[in-house]
Amino acid sequence: MEALIKQDELQKLSEETIHKIEEFKFWLKSKRYSHNTIDTYTETLKRFYAFMLKKLYQTLLMMTLFYSIIITF
Repeated sequence: MEALIKQDELQKLSEETIHKIEEFKFWLKSKRYSHNTIDTYTETLKRFYAFMLKKLYQTLLMMTLFYSIIITF
């Protein structure tokens, strides 16, 4: 099982992503969701983005490695 997303990985989120999450948080508040629900949704969304960012990096790393192997042949 893969480790949980660490706090430093959450800090790697772009300013645009953080801004969009804040907009989502504002929208949830406007719909009168509870404070706990808003916190849970936004924290989960941050962790999802961090997870996807990590997976994207791993995929790009594998593609680069694969490309360099192909080029050497």
